[in-house]
Amino acid sequence: MNQGLKICLCFSFFLYVGAAYGHSCPALMHQIDAAMESTEIASSDKIMVNALRYFGEHQHKNGAHSDSVETLNVALMILKNKSGYEAKSGSNNTTDTYNADK
Repeated sequence: MNQGLKICLCFSFFLYVGAAYGHSCPALMHQIDAAMESTEIASSDKIMVNALRYFGEHQHKNGAHSDSVETLNVALMILKNKSGYEAKSGSNNTTDTYNADK
């Protein structure tokens, strides 16, 4: 196979993977927003979740998608631990892993 074609294919793959991370951030932000409307948690926890959510959005806008996903998953974990909120099944986040371990 031509060396240039191999390089193009590898580069395309990494762009695709980066886009996948980038598209999961808005879904996680939406999940947090929906959970905040439907759950009752202490105001101090609400402040922490909101701060993490907006920090995750900032990371997403600056292209740090893996960091954004990690930050947003921490916010979802706090919601789950403090309110019993369950993340949607089939989503790609650490709360599903957390729930499977229990």
